[in-house]
Amino acid sequence: MKAIFILFIIALLSNSPALSATLKLPECLLEQSLETEVHFYISEDVLNEYSPEFVKAKIDSWIAYANTTLKNSCIPTRRSATHIEYVSELDSSWFQDVDVAERLLKNELGRQVPETNANGHPIFNAIVFSNWLNSYKSQYCGYASSSTFFFTIALNCPDSVLEHEIGHLSGASHDIKTLKEGVEAFDLEEYWMSSYPPGKPYSLGYVCAGRGTIMSYEDDRMPVYSNPNIYWDSKICGDAVTADNSRVLTEFAKQYLVR
Repeated sequence: MKAIFILFIIALLSNSPALSATLKLPECLLEQSLETEVHFYISEDVLNEYSPEFVKAKIDSWIAYANTTLKNSCIPTRRSATHIEYVSELDSSWFQDVDVAERLLKNELGRQVPETNANGHPIFNAIVFSNWLNSYKSQYCGYASSSTFFFTIALNCPDSVLEHEIGHLSGASHDIKTLKEGVEAFDLEEYWMSSYPPGKPYSLGYVCAGRGTIMSYEDDRMPVYSNPNIYWDSKICGDAVTADNSRVLTEFAKQYLVR
């Protein structure tokens, strides 16, 4: 009876729409990749909850997810964690304000924090806290600066958050559903012009067959950027005119590769 029950469960699972659906990725011909460094500055109070080994494993998991997303999306970029530094306890109530968190970090370190390496390639700087829920009025699990290569992230954030925030720093935007939430008269053109430099009209995330690309706010997200050559369950996961963040990040990478 037990064996029959197990077989019955397997049969049910094999007929599940979620399991029968497939992710179709484009073929990639990447001759050269931009190697991007990610530096992690970690508030020492995280060690009250987590061991250094756990923190390192979490960072490795974030980086692995980021590189899977970039590879799946045919983006000529790789991430590497090249610097991990613990700093005296930072006030986590400023988690949601990256500019303040950046100033607190630099004040604590007593030095400037590089945003480019010797080759002129970008360095993305993560300010890491223990728990994003501890922040005053924080609604999200990560925040990206609008003017520098800094972002905040917490150790209890999903693996997708690191690449999501770096996506913002590289010019990628949320999906249109997310952008319209809570805005009575959302104007996309006005939204593009409100950022500096102005956002590209094809930099939206996308939702396909109920699953979101990495820049969406869907509960079920896939390790891909919006791309009109990617399909989930036979549904296109991007739009060449409005939602092609693979193109956005490829263009971001190429501006450094040509130097």
